[in-house]
Amino acid sequence: MKKVIIVDDEKMIRVGIQRSISWEAIGIDQVFLAADASQALELIHKEHPEIMITDINMPDITGLELIKRARSFVPDLRIIVLTGYDNFEYVRDSLRLAVNDFFLKPVDEDSLVNAIQKQILELENDRKKEQELLKQTTNTYKHALVSIRKLLKSNTINSIDALPAAFQKDQPRNIILLVPSIQQRREDTTLQEYEILDICNSFLNFSYGELALWDEDHNIVLFLNHISNGEEFTRKLRQIKSVLASETGINIQIIKGKTFYSLCDCTESYHDAKELYLYCNTDREKTVFKSSSRPRQKELWNLFLSELTAEISSKPLELKDALNLYTQFEQKAKKQELPSEVMEYSSFQLASAFYYSKKTHFSSSIPSNSYLENFAGMIQSSAPEDIYLLLKKYISNLYQENEEKVPDFISKAKLIIAEYLTEDISVNSIASQLFISPGYLSRVFKASTGESCNSYIVRKRLEKAKDLLIQTDIQSGKIASMIGYKDSNYFSLAFKKNTGYSPQQYRQKYTIFHNQDTSCNNFAGKNISKIKGEKL
Repeated sequence: MKKVIIVDDEKMIRVGIQRSISWEAIGIDQVFLAADASQALELIHKEHPEIMITDINMPDITGLELIKRARSFVPDLRIIVLTGYDNFEYVRDSLRLAVNDFFLKPVDEDSLVNAIQKQILELENDRKKEQELLKQTTNTYKHALVSIRKLLKSNTINSIDALPAAFQKDQPRNIILLVPSIQQRREDTTLQEYEILDICNSFLNFSYGELALWDEDHNIVLFLNHISNGEEFTRKLRQIKSVLASETGINIQIIKGKTFYSLCDCTESYHDAKELYLYCNTDREKTVFKSSSRPRQKELWNLFLSELTAEISSKPLELKDALNLYTQFEQKAKKQELPSEVMEYSSFQLASAFYYSKKTHFSSSIPSNSYLENFAGMIQSSAPEDIYLLLKKYISNLYQENEEKVPDFISKAKLIIAEYLTEDISVNSIASQLFISPGYLSRVFKASTGESCNSYIVRKRLEKAKDLLIQTDIQSGKIASMIGYKDSNYFSLAFKKNTGYSPQQYRQKYTIFHNQDTSCNNFAGKNISKIKGEKL
């Protein structure tokens, strides 16, 4: 599904372009119009078009500045510039901004259509190149897994030579150990391990020397480039933890090994993380990061929370009042920089206060207790920024008479999944296109649809696989790569869990029925034709 945005401050020109071209005939499904750059940026941020046709001379923000800002939202945005000024400076600046095509007004309709079709073709070619690169990367990825697993196990230096250049390069890295809760491991352990690795790798960049693997102790090892910004580093790990909890039901403990530069020293970082886990391990799940003890701050926070919950309980509240009290909570919590465990506890306390306040004052319109229980499950292991969003949504739903519709971004997420189903799609990549955090998307998707985002992707891929198995003679390994699986074993396990059959068994069984149905239809068709012939 391709989208185009036309930006021009002259209404006659932008509407004229929209009406003069048969958009569906050239592969464009939606066309958006914007009278200025501000309106265009809002639409680009919301709709993510693939192609922008824009004027240069516009009030407030020029077309050239618009191009710079637009590409911060859609890096691969194709740009066609239209201008009424034959100015060399405009041409030069457009070239610097990597504009894809440049026309002087008035532009010939056929020339513009050809330019748009050219950009559509290049978009398709780029996507095919990415898919080919992904196929090539798959084998390299498997070699890297084997080599690093061997390196961690035996510190065999010779294995480094088998790794891609990005892994051999000396640069600051960390080994991150993710220790899953043993009690939560499922019976179909192998399939679960594939799912978990798939989620972890969606946050990592293999091209820059990052990957995830399982060690012999059934812990996840992240081979991660060092991020000097501690907050960003922590946020990335918490996002992984949050999505794993939501998509697989697994809670993990995160242990950070010391920073190393040469690949030869990665085993030292790995063993450092394992020793730290043994030293810090307790009966409850936690994340191991440096923290400071601030008893006075804790005391003041508890006092604030107590006063706020008392105010919530004291009187009937309208939605506006409830959101004002929530804003006080959010502002205070952000200043305090609360640990995630305190955020979870405090948010649940606040949610409970709002729930029982409404139950006391508006007993006829209160939802069941499961509403509060669902909220408690959704915020478990969430990053603070996700908890704020979930709590605000919880309060808004609680104080609205009618149940809120499924959020718009869930529908958009499904469209993205449908469009990129055969590619390397993940919760993380979908969230980045929607400009929300992966943990928030994962939790709201599950709450809105009844299944996790990852499960939805798997189900849609397997539906496609079933059709291909019955209607073609393509080998199952090839089908696996065609529907977005890097590993054919992962595909086979997921397929068998879903259908009860291996791909080969499914093909053998259902192709027979498919052929019988086709034969019956052909037979019926011939007889109907014969009867019609006799009547004639």
